[in-house]
Amino acid sequence: MSWQGEGRAPAAGGVGVHPERAIEGIWAAVPTPFLADCTLDLAGIRSNARRFVDDLGLAGIYCNGLMGEGWALDVSERQAALDAIIETVGGRAAVGVVVTHHSHAETLTLARHADRAGAHHVVLMRPRSPLSAAELHDHVVGVADAVSRAVVLFESAIAGLRFGRPAIVRLAREGAILAVKAALEVEETNRLREACGERILVIDPREDNWLANLRRFGQSALYADPEPYLFQTRASQPIVAYGKAFGRGDLAEARRLRATLDPLRGVYRRWILRPLGRGLAPNAALKAWCELLGLAGGPVRPPLKPLGRTKRFALEADIRSAASCDRSPLPTGSEMGAAWPR
Repeated sequence: MSWQGEGRAPAAGGVGVHPERAIEGIWAAVPTPFLADCTLDLAGIRSNARRFVDDLGLAGIYCNGLMGEGWALDVSERQAALDAIIETVGGRAAVGVVVTHHSHAETLTLARHADRAGAHHVVLMRPRSPLSAAELHDHVVGVADAVSRAVVLFESAIAGLRFGRPAIVRLAREGAILAVKAALEVEETNRLREACGERILVIDPREDNWLANLRRFGQSALYADPEPYLFQTRASQPIVAYGKAFGRGDLAEARRLRATLDPLRGVYRRWILRPLGRGLAPNAALKAWCELLGLAGGPVRPPLKPLGRTKRFALEADIRSAASCDRSPLPTGSEMGAAWPR
């Protein structure tokens, strides 16, 4: 989807990007479903991918990252998960995949596999290794040189996941990277945009910031985390709707539609963003929320702990309460998806 229109500011970043490499429209970081015995649920991965594309019309899927429990998957599982998604969505949606591994050699293995499989781009997080600035630079450039796909960096405020502005600016100047998914405070993201100029795309993934980013920076891509599938259904797509309203130049309608999501944003902050901000994995809550919407989720892998019966019901109550608000667009009752075992 493109949000071009009279309401859109000139695009900031990626001016020289080839159209096939551009990141446009709404993307989402997706979970990796497991079966009850914690083995990979390939059928669930395929089913979710169909829902994301056929029901929600996502332009892209971002897999094997923090929301996808990439740290809990071995190399063969990460490859299998990617293959299942690409085989399912075909050419109907683009796929970005995190290929970072603590081993540089395994990172290259994953990146080359993604290249052969037809991923749109590969994503690098900062390796949790004691690398110098020069070594970190060479790590990224080594991946970029090994594949024909574009490289996107994930820059996060979470401890240990920062490349840092000087490293990113250097890589941007050298043409080694296409974009940065900047999960930072707004001011930091804006400083990174300014430092990189128009060499690369610097994308704020927060859905609640998207309208402001559309207005100020022309950020046509919402390279999001789970919001596009947690906040939307086939019948109700307020994120899509306010993006289109903005593209038509109807800012008042865009603001009105955006406001309908405020109740769900509160639930999302409580269960996903706040734990993440404390350095805790929110995957158990994410998967429980997915299951409430009829998506495949399953357990989390040890050492992560399941959500537990009490918290699971509290999450359900929060979601149903938000979805029943007069201003919330989400359906309620049986329309919300699979019932949970009591």
